[in-house]
Amino acid sequence: MKLTTLFVRLSAITFFCILPNALSAVVNLPEKAETDKSEYRYLTLENELRVVLLSDPNLNKSSAALAVYAGSMSDPRDRQGLAHFLEHMLFLGTEKYPDEAEYSNYIRSNGGYSNAYTSTEHTNYMFEVGHHAFEGALDRFSQFFIAPLFSEKFTEREMNAVDSEFEKNLESDGWRGQVLRWQLYNPEHPLNHFSIGNLQTLQGIDRSEFINFYDQHYSSNQMALALTGKASLDQLEAYARKYFAPIQNKHVPTPAFTNDILTPAKGVRLVQIDPIRDTKELDFVFSIPPSTPHFRSKTAELLGSILGDESAGSLLSYLKTEVLATGLSAGSNDPGPGIGLFYISVELTPKGVQHWQEVATIVMSAIKSLQNEDYPTYIFNERKVMAALNELYTDKGEGAGRATFLSSQALFFPLELAAHEPYLYEAPDPDFYYSVLNSMTVENLTLSLTSKGLETDQVEKWFGTPYSYKTLTGDFLHALQNPPEISTITLPKPNPFVPDTVELTPEQPVELINEKGLRLFYSQDLQFLRPNLAYVVGFRHPTSLSSPRNSVLKAFYVDVINEMLNETTYAAKTAGLSFGIGQNDEGISLSVAGYSQAANRLLDFALTNLKSPDLPEDRFQAIKDRTLRELANFKKSDAWKQAVFEARAVSRKYFTSPQESLEIAQSITLDEVKAFARILFEAGAIEVMVHGNATAQQAIATAQSIKEALGFKPVSAEALTEQAIVQLEPGESIYSVLDLEV
Repeated sequence: MKLTTLFVRLSAITFFCILPNALSAVVNLPEKAETDKSEYRYLTLENELRVVLLSDPNLNKSSAALAVYAGSMSDPRDRQGLAHFLEHMLFLGTEKYPDEAEYSNYIRSNGGYSNAYTSTEHTNYMFEVGHHAFEGALDRFSQFFIAPLFSEKFTEREMNAVDSEFEKNLESDGWRGQVLRWQLYNPEHPLNHFSIGNLQTLQGIDRSEFINFYDQHYSSNQMALALTGKASLDQLEAYARKYFAPIQNKHVPTPAFTNDILTPAKGVRLVQIDPIRDTKELDFVFSIPPSTPHFRSKTAELLGSILGDESAGSLLSYLKTEVLATGLSAGSNDPGPGIGLFYISVELTPKGVQHWQEVATIVMSAIKSLQNEDYPTYIFNERKVMAALNELYTDKGEGAGRATFLSSQALFFPLELAAHEPYLYEAPDPDFYYSVLNSMTVENLTLSLTSKGLETDQVEKWFGTPYSYKTLTGDFLHALQNPPEISTITLPKPNPFVPDTVELTPEQPVELINEKGLRLFYSQDLQFLRPNLAYVVGFRHPTSLSSPRNSVLKAFYVDVINEMLNETTYAAKTAGLSFGIGQNDEGISLSVAGYSQAANRLLDFALTNLKSPDLPEDRFQAIKDRTLRELANFKKSDAWKQAVFEARAVSRKYFTSPQESLEIAQSITLDEVKAFARILFEAGAIEVMVHGNATAQQAIATAQSIKEALGFKPVSAEALTEQAIVQLEPGESIYSVLDLEV
C-alpha cells in the first residue's frame, strides 16, 4: 500500500448571508430571470385529471409524477398499512406490460430512477429518465393507473418488503416518537393509525382487498400529473392526453377529515419517552385550524418563522441565556384536509430536562405575548420580498423531485398556482393569524418529553417504545394557562439584511493571486446570471497542528463560533443569505453566499470574530453536553453511517474516530478552546474562491482584506497539512468487519 495525496480543501458550503437595509421592497424586478427558459402549462383532461407541464431546454432528464388523493388515513381500520402495500403492488405488472420487472428495467436501462411514497393523505409515484426514453417510460408508467394486475404471486414478497421498511425504522427515535403520538390521538380518528404496516397487519391479505381499495380511491378526478422535460409544451400535452386520458374517472369525492384528533382532557397531556439514543427534547404539538385553505397569506409559515426565530430577543435566545436549551424549531403541517397541527421542538440541556416544566411555561409565555401583539405586517412584507427574489433566482431543481413537487402542488392547490404557490404572499390575514394563535392552548396541546431514564410504565405496540402518558393538573396546569410575561422575548426586529437591489455586475476578465500564503480563485457567473455571490475561504493549518486532540478542539471551536454568531447569522439566513463555518482535516473553512449586495458585510462580520471565540461557561457546557451525547450516540446510528466512518478510518492518514473523539472531548475546556483559536490562525495559508456577481478587482480586494484581517504568517506548501488516502495496488483489498449494536 502507499499513500496518495487527497486534496480536500473545503467542507460543504451552506448558503446563508447578510444584507444591509431596513425593510424596503425590491424594485424593478423582472417577471422572469434572464436565463430562465422554463415554460408552464396547466390543463384538466376530460377525465378531470389535473396536469402540470414544464418544458425547459436546460433540463438534463425528463420526469413524471402522479399524485393520488389517498394515503394511510384512507386505510380500513382493520387493514392498517394497506395504502402503503398497494403502492408496492402497483409496480408489479399491468395488462399491457405483464412482466413485473418491465417498468423498473426500462427505467434503469435508460439512465433513470423511480420511486414512490405514501403519506397520511396522498400517495405519489415518480420517475426520471433520459429524454430519448421519456415516451416509452410514460407508456409503462401510465398503465399503473389504468390496468394494474395486482398479481397474487408477488403478495408475500412485497409483504416482506413492507415489513423490512418497518423493521428498518425500529430503532429510529423519530419514527418511534411519531407513531407513539399517533397512537395516543382520538381512537376514532384516522390519524390514530399505524401507517407503515407490517406482516402482522397485512397477514392474510388477498387480491380482492387491493382491487376494492384501488376502485374506491384511485380515480382520475382525485389525481394530479406533472410532466417535465425539454420537449415542447405541445409535445408534453400530447403525451399527457395519449397516455393518461384513459385513466377512469370514478367521481370519487375529495377526502375530508375532522379536526377532533384529541380526546378531551382536564389537564396537560404529557407523554414521557425513553429513547434509544441519548436525546433530550421537549415537543409541543398543537391542534390548530388547517392552514392549507389560507395558503395565500402564509400565516402558518409566518408563525413558524417567528416562534422558530433565533435572533436576539427570540424565544430560543432567552432559553439559551437561561441554559435550558440549545436548539428550537417550529412549523405547521396539515396531515389531511380539515386537520391542522403546529409543532414546536426544543432541544434541551441537562438543566432543561430537570426544569422542563419551566421550559414549557416559557414557550407558552412566548405564544401568549404574540396573542397580545399587533399583527407583524413588516415581517410579512420581508418574507414577501424574499419569496419574490427566491422565485426568480433560486434553483427549483429538476428530475423526479421537481415532478413530485409539482404533482403534489396541483393536488392540493388551484391548478394554475401549482408552481407559484410557495412564493405567493398575496395579503396579510390577521384574522386567521390570531385564530391559529388563540388555538395554541393547553386544551389543544400534547407535550412530549424525551430523555434517557425517564419513568415509564407502558410499551408502545408497534415499535416497543417505553413511555408513560398522564394528564397533569394543579400548579403546572395553572402556569401554562397563565404564563408570566417575559419582556425580553420580543418579535424579531426589522431584518437589516433584506436586499433592495439585485443588479448584475458587468462581465470582467478572470485574474488569480498565487503567492506564498495566499491563493485566489475567481470565476464570474456567466451562465446563470443571478445577483448572487459566494465566498469560500479555506484556512489551512501547518502539520504541527494535526493531532487527534486538535481535531476535537477544531470541532469545539466551530461549535462555539456558530453559537456566538448565531443570532446575527440567523437573521441573515431569513434574508436569503448564507453563512457556514466548518472544519476538516486540513483546517477551517468559511463560506458566505447570497444576494451580492451585502455578502462583503457578512464576511467582514465573520472575520472580526474568528480569532476570539467567547461564550458564557454554562452555555459552553451545554454545547459540550450535546457533543458528548452525539458522539456517544454514534454507535447507535444507522449501519451505513458507521460503515462510511470505518472506510475513512482504514483509508485516511488523518482520522479521529467518534470513540476517540468522545474520550478526548470529555476533558476539553472553554479556556482550551480559546487558547487553541489564538494559535489556529497564527500561521498557514489561505485559499479563497470567489464566484458569482463580482468583478475580478473586487475579488482580489476581498482576498487581500481576508489576509490582512487574520494576520496569517505564510508557511511553505510543504509545511501544510494535506490529507492522504490509501492507494491500493492492483489486486489488493482491505476488509474491515464491524460488530454493530444496531
